[in-house]
Amino acid sequence: MEDKVALVTGSTSGVGLAVVKTLVTKGCSVVVTGLGQDSTITNIVAELNILKCHPNQSVQFVPVNLLRPEEIHNFVDQVFGLFPAGVDILVNNAGIQHVESLERFHWSKWEEMLALHLSAPFLLIQRFLPKMKEKGWGRIINIGSVHSIIGAANKVAYTTTKHGLLGLTKAVALDAAEFGVTCNAVCPGLINSPMATQTIQVDAEEKGIPYEEAKVMLKFVHRILQSTHEDMYVKARHPTGKLVEVDQIADTVVFLCTSAGDNMTGSTLMMDGGYTAR
Repeated sequence: MEDKVALVTGSTSGVGLAVVKTLVTKGCSVVVTGLGQDSTITNIVAELNILKCHPNQSVQFVPVNLLRPEEIHNFVDQVFGLFPAGVDILVNNAGIQHVESLERFHWSKWEEMLALHLSAPFLLIQRFLPKMKEKGWGRIINIGSVHSIIGAANKVAYTTTKHGLLGLTKAVALDAAEFGVTCNAVCPGLINSPMATQTIQVDAEEKGIPYEEAKVMLKFVHRILQSTHEDMYVKARHPTGKLVEVDQIADTVVFLCTSAGDNMTGSTLMMDGGYTAR
């Protein structure tokens, strides 16, 4: 992948950071974007530069508010300024979670999740796809969720937008199929990441587990396997009894970028420990 340029949204933490690190080790130049303190971002860029495997690789951080279409267009212009041929690999990973009953779900949160999970990927694909078609090669990978195919109570906007992301994936795959560009979705279950922490905490509170026990449950997400509740929570959802690790998602993204993924497009790759197999 030494001649490839990758853009990963939400790449300053969690899944996105794991993906961008792995792509750098494979030889990609990368565009990093996401939230974080200046010092955190500086450290991330420094670490990625250490991981580079050839001198021609470039690591660039370009900030953007993905909730605002006008900023997305300015962001894309900046990326083209850095890489005139555009990006070869686009990973739409940035996401947020908001857990609330439908009756109490605030309109502003609904709009935020539509903007981030659907409108931003659409705009980025719309801008970068033409250059991919010209080059006759491109990889678009959308990070979905088990809630891209099954519903969840109190997650109306997350479930709706993640379902929509699969529709976008399939439509783009068909639009780009004859040009050597693929578009696929990777859909994890419970991930060992900060967002899973929030999910477990809310679920514990809904089930009436005392606050102190809920805090103990959170330790599972940080690999401290000490609570019976933790095992029960994960095993009730993942038959494997294991959370999805961010590096596993990153490796799957890389797989889709290899020649093995040339004829995979419009696909949904489930990484959920058997969650949706039942």
